[in-house]
Amino acid sequence: MRALRYHDIVRRSRVLTVLGLTWFISLSFSLVRLSWIWNISILTVREDLALVQKKDKIYFTFNIIVFFFIPLIVMIVLDAHMLLLVRKQCQRIARENLPVEFVKREKKLQKRQRRAVLTCVLLLILYVIFWLPYFILEFLQQNHYGQVTVPRQVIIVFYYLRLCTSLFNPLAYTLRKQDLRKKAKSIAYNLFPRLRPDLTENRTEQFPLSSRMDL
Repeated sequence: MRALRYHDIVRRSRVLTVLGLTWFISLSFSLVRLSWIWNISILTVREDLALVQKKDKIYFTFNIIVFFFIPLIVMIVLDAHMLLLVRKQCQRIARENLPVEFVKREKKLQKRQRRAVLTCVLLLILYVIFWLPYFILEFLQQNHYGQVTVPRQVIIVFYYLRLCTSLFNPLAYTLRKQDLRKKAKSIAYNLFPRLRPDLTENRTEQFPLSSRMDL
């Protein structure tokens, strides 16, 4: 029933509101650390830095709970719920005596649903891979202050790895949906015309020269 009400639930105003709130929360939360640095005075630099370190621990704890563990738990619960629903549908079809045409249609629907669920599971795994190393590194820095020696290249990789989530999520959805795949192909063909398949060769294969001579 919710799938039929998709256009009523997902409206443009609601999408823009959610996107605006997301950007506002992200920017305001990122600017918190900058406000601490602005208040540092040269005369009381030691006291100010000690206070900043205490605030950093609170900031990190709030950050990892609100922006990592809570979304992770929500995604795990939703993915598990979707997997259970797909499994129940498979068991229902196997248990009931349904017509052949109905079974074929249901199997196609289940295949699409299973593919969508697997995409969500893949995004969950990528979310953990991209963000967990960064939080582990932050945890080590917060609790050992520089006693842990990590190569600079590894630190750079961990810091930039979390940005890959914004790249791989749209790619995963684009590659899964057929209409988005066609749109992505058309954009790629416009940017790189050499990638476009030669239509004349395809037409020649479909209509050989001998058949056209016969006409």
